[in-house]
Amino acid sequence: VRSRRQRQMCIRDRCYFDQVWVITPTFESNKEIWSICNTKESDVLQPTADVLTNVKAMIESEADAWDRFQAELKDWNKMRDDLRSGRDSMWSQDMLLSYADKGWPSEMQRPKWKYKEERPPRLGLVIDDCMGTDLLKPGSGLTRFCIAHRHWGRGLGVSLFLLVQSYCSTAGLARPIREQCTILFLWRLRAENQKRKLLEEADLGLTDEQFSSIAEYAWSKPFGFLTIDFAPKTEDSRFRRGREGGHSPTPLPFVGRE
Repeated sequence: VRSRRQRQMCIRDRCYFDQVWVITPTFESNKEIWSICNTKESDVLQPTADVLTNVKAMIESEADAWDRFQAELKDWNKMRDDLRSGRDSMWSQDMLLSYADKGWPSEMQRPKWKYKEERPPRLGLVIDDCMGTDLLKPGSGLTRFCIAHRHWGRGLGVSLFLLVQSYCSTAGLARPIREQCTILFLWRLRAENQKRKLLEEADLGLTDEQFSSIAEYAWSKPFGFLTIDFAPKTEDSRFRRGREGGHSPTPLPFVGRE
């Protein structure tokens, strides 16, 4: 149930993202769950040691497509303005051939962007069930990929969602990745060493007792989880219980600070 909830939240508002890729070795056994997110099999990748090279190439391809669209739209606007103002008589032979290749000006159809919203594409990458795979082993480039996620595709970037069964483990996410987290959805931690690790790394400004009080409140509902926002819009929304109320998780009635 926890994993199902995580997947739903990651691609719940699918229209926010224009393209979402999923790296997971368990897609076949979780097809029903992924179908909720309208995930296409062509967007699913295996967690191999070189999978991030392919992802970066796909991000670069999306950036290229946006650049081509902008250039084509610029040419179309110029052609339209020239026709309206009578400057088409000044077109060079190269310009005429270029426009003819696009079917202009006879068709006069404005270039159409491949996604619904005409803006740079919003890209997402979900990494799920990959603990112990080659992707999470040293040398895969995952740490560097996560740290530089905003810069891939010449600044187009990609949003990352990492779904793991353990906050920290030898087969899990490296500490630099954990410390780059913007929002953490935390289900019940039963191991005390996991709680201590989180408090040590996350710099939450809470004592063990304060964190336990907040977490237990968030976990008190069935399938409940604690939301920790490391860049909250307001300080009183840093700690929240789940995602009650649609897109605005319910703030906890206290933050445990003195």
